[in-house]
Order: sequence, then C-alpha cells, then structure tokens
Amino acid sequence: MGTEGKKPHGSFDYERSEYFISFTGYGAWNEVTAMMLAETVKREASLFAGKPWGIIVDSRNWELCTPESWAIFEEARVHLSHHGLVCEATVIDKVMLGNLMSENQHSSDVEYGFFKSHEEASAWCKATVMKARET
Repeated sequence: MGTEGKKPHGSFDYERSEYFISFTGYGAWNEVTAMMLAETVKREASLFAGKPWGIIVDSRNWELCTPESWAIFEEARVHLSHHGLVCEATVIDKVMLGNLMSENQHSSDVEYGFFKSHEEASAWCKATVMKARET
C-alpha cells in the first residue's frame, strides 16, 4: 500500500470509557489517516484487557475515504473482533454513507447498529457490551 511520505488527510478525535472507544471523524480521509485510526484503536482496545468492549463511530462530519482505507478498516475489524470487540455503533445522518458502510462490514461476530445521535449509540453500545460481559 505504501504510505511512506504521504501526509494524512482528514482527522479524528477519540476517547475511551469503561465500555467503549468513541471516535469522531472529520473531513475526507486517505489511507494514512485510516492507518492512524486503526493503530490508535488497537492500542486503546488493549486496555480493556480481554473484556468485551464496543466502538462508537461518529461519522456526521466525515466525508468518506479512499478505497484503500476500506481494506485497512476491515483488517482492523477482524483484529479487534479477536480482541474483545462485540459491537460497533455508527452515528450517521447520511443515508448513502450508511449503505456504503454496511456493505463494508463483514465481521459476523460483531453486532452493528446505526443511530442518529451519539446518546442513542452510547446507550446501545453500553447495553450490548454489558450483556456480553455477563456471559
């Protein structure tokens, strides 16, 4: 893929809680930004120490990404699903983007949900993680 010398396009903010990692994407991304996010989430996920956890993706300010980025996201999903990820909640207000994202989600052992607000996504993600931690 060769990202040497390339600068990131777009950005993200994130925070980790007891139950999930939440991040917000901004702008149009290239594979450098996608790789930065994947590495950040993998690092933060290791802090759950094997307990089930979830991720919230706030995509309302995100303007999509390069095709190469989707492969990075899928590799990260597979890795994370083997390291405790049980659900992914996406906050979205663009119907077409939701369709594209759902077409690119293939990890069958991870539950996916789409929401219009961060509050709805947080409640669903927390409930899903708590249920997984009970088993």
